[in-house]
Formats: sequence, C-alpha cells, structure tokens
Amino acid sequence: MELDGTQVSEYLLALRTTAMGIGAIRKNDGCRFSLRMARLTESRIEMVIDHVPAGEPVRISPGETIWCFVYAQEYALSFVLMVEDALGESFHTGYPLRMWIRKDRRHKRFIPRVPMQATWHREGAPDITGDVMDIGLGGFLGGVNVVAKAERDPVLKEDDYGLVRLSRDDGAIWSGEGVLRRISWVGDRDHGELSAFLLLGFAFVFRDEKGARQLTEFLDGLLESM
Repeated sequence: MELDGTQVSEYLLALRTTAMGIGAIRKNDGCRFSLRMARLTESRIEMVIDHVPAGEPVRISPGETIWCFVYAQEYALSFVLMVEDALGESFHTGYPLRMWIRKDRRHKRFIPRVPMQATWHREGAPDITGDVMDIGLGGFLGGVNVVAKAERDPVLKEDDYGLVRLSRDDGAIWSGEGVLRRISWVGDRDHGELSAFLLLGFAFVFRDEKGARQLTEFLDGLLESM
C-alpha cells in the first residue's frame, strides 16, 4: 500500500524516535549498508551510515539514489531517498516522495547477527540472490531483498514453488523447499525503467519434522529478536 504525505511524516517520526535500523542499497552500484536517522526537521532528513557488512567505508555523494527498507514487528516499509548533500558518513535528503508499507507480518521476527544471503531457484529460470533482512520461525521467511539488474527482468509469480538456499558468511549452506508469497518492486521500475530492487517474501515448506530441525540447527546462535 502506498502512503500519502501525512502518513509518510508519521512513519519517519517513528523511525527517528525508535532509532530503528534502516537497510539501504545504493542504486548506482548495489552497495549495501544500514542507516540510522540522526535528525528530522520539517523538510529535511539527516542520515548516518550505521553499518557496512563488508567493512569497507562507504562514501555518499550528492545526487545519488538510495533505496531504503525497514522491517518492524508489525510492518515492512520501503522508500527511496535522493541525496542532496553529504559529508563523511552522513548525508541530507528531503522527505521521500513515496513510501510503501505492508502490514501482513504474522510471526515473531528475528534478524541475522551475521551477513546471510538467500537464493531463490526455480527450474528453467535464473537464480535470484539477495540479502536476508529478517526471518520468522513460524514458517515464514519475510525479509529477502534482491537487487534487480537493468539487463534482466526476473520472471516471478506469487505462489510459485521452488528452492530456497540460505548461505552464511562462513560458507555453510541450508537448502529447502519454499513458496514465493510476496513480490514488491521499489524504485524506478514504477516509471517504466528497470532500475529497482525487489523485496521478496518466502514461506518455508517442510515435508517432515527433520527439515524444520535442520533449519533450526543452521540458524542456531545467529539470530536476535527484533
């Protein structure tokens, strides 16, 4: 659901007052990092780079486009920011023109303590890989984002079955059946250009108790409550 101006202001204020982490992807190179809101005024936002998974410094420049996403307990939020000016690890931007929200989050959410990737595989289709944003252990994987490259428009359909593969930064891999429950595009694709990122939601499909236990073992010690 798309939010209007007043609602955008309300959710921005919520992000500021709760100091909630904001996932971010830079449009021009797909660089991933996290942000926190340092200041919110009547017309401008000051953002600070909070964490970079790769550990390398990230320099933001005026004119860049930043795709942002937030996973809270009750909702998922996404929006696009245009950098107006930048200094070191902070930058200023105006309010996002548009913001999208989903409120269908049903299970307790957990976020990975370490970088983790998810790959969606379907027979006859290119694999899609993205960063795991959060996981629900009630049977729902609700936070995988994928950067869609301009040269490829993924063919995706809700309720398709396939294989979900989770990869930890230590090289360990878990694979299991899954079903694609949610597809959300955010970015310039809405204006006829394929320059956006995807938010994909998957449900795990377990044929027996063993599969669920294997996932639990794979995730042991790697998650923290949101």
